[in-house]
Amino acid sequence: MSLSTPSQFAPVRSAVHCRLTCVCCSRTYEFSSDLITDLSRHQTVLQGYQLLEQQLRLSGICPECQTD
Repeated sequence: MSLSTPSQFAPVRSAVHCRLTCVCCSRTYEFSSDLITDLSRHQTVLQGYQLLEQQLRLSGICPECQTD
């Protein structure tokens, strides 16, 4: 699915919501990761928090914009 703006995204069927967005064209890639989910849960327990929500937002330059 090709997405044009960060405000448009497909739902991720996972406990953790991960988004990678291009700072040039705003193309957004949604993904889930068991590694990130496990790390979040481990840190939550370690710090004594009750986890309510998980999000990971990454910014970079997509392959198409790198060639422009």
